[in-house]
Amino acid sequence: MKMNIEVFRYAAVPVQMNVKKGETVVILTDDKVNYEIQEALVAAVYYEGATPILVRIPPADSFGNEPHKVAAAALLEADLILSACSTAMTHTDAIREALKSGARYLAMGGITIESLTNGAATANYEEVTETSLQIAEILDACKRIRVTSSIGTDLTFSLEGRPSFPLTGVISGQRKIAAFPDGEVATAPVEGTANGTIVIDGVIHHIGKVSSPIELTIKDGFVTRIEGNEDAQKLERFLNERGDANSFNLGEFAIGTNKKARLADNAQESKKMLGTIHFALGDNRTLAGHTYSKTHIDCLILKPNVWIDEKQFIAEGIILKEAIVKL
Repeated sequence: MKMNIEVFRYAAVPVQMNVKKGETVVILTDDKVNYEIQEALVAAVYYEGATPILVRIPPADSFGNEPHKVAAAALLEADLILSACSTAMTHTDAIREALKSGARYLAMGGITIESLTNGAATANYEEVTETSLQIAEILDACKRIRVTSSIGTDLTFSLEGRPSFPLTGVISGQRKIAAFPDGEVATAPVEGTANGTIVIDGVIHHIGKVSSPIELTIKDGFVTRIEGNEDAQKLERFLNERGDANSFNLGEFAIGTNKKARLADNAQESKKMLGTIHFALGDNRTLAGHTYSKTHIDCLILKPNVWIDEKQFIAEGIILKEAIVKL
């Protein structure tokens, strides 16, 4: 196969930011991901003086599904995992065990040629990193969050004692996880503390852009009611048929930090949009939570208002610069 030089040029960006000479790099992928991307990642790893091991698995049914045990075993031998699958592998036991074994992890779930060469992937990642680290420092000191929106969201929950995870495209320091394209700060609400209403008006994993808002009623950390049109029915059916009881757990809260990210028909890029927030339902153990689930489903809110310990931090999707200084 002749190398697509344009795809290689963009694939080389996350590789150059994260691969070290002499490392063993496992590239985890599947048949739904364009082969040009797979080959470009292999070539880019070679170019950095590392050894690429391409592991191609059957496509997973949903986010959070475990890869085959042979693939999981290969991950344990990696210095770095580039997960370029059609679905995210972040919230799986296979990745958690590899992290415990010392691997670093770069999530590229749902990657396409379009998303690799446009939008969030083309951001200034030094700027993304600076913004993300500032927000992470604030969330690390935070005890309580309130989120509202003009279309009905009104939710409070505790973050006390929970670390934040600035995802900046670059793996550095003690945090061994990043993604590409990237730009968010994620954390796990303390189980049982979330109460109120979430109105989703952006994108949901496995559904895409919602055709009209979906309302989730949250009581003691769990979704107790899902209301809306056919997209709401799709979400509820997915959670019931492919998930488990903990698929209704409010497992993640995250703030987007990439101003180049665009609203797309997938959550992978949309949730990185600067000033948006997303909640995830299901597993949160990769984010230092305590809840196991077979699923992890991101749900995006486009223009939120966010209060951190009663001080407003985001207004209608705009991060308040003065809030970063004062908080």
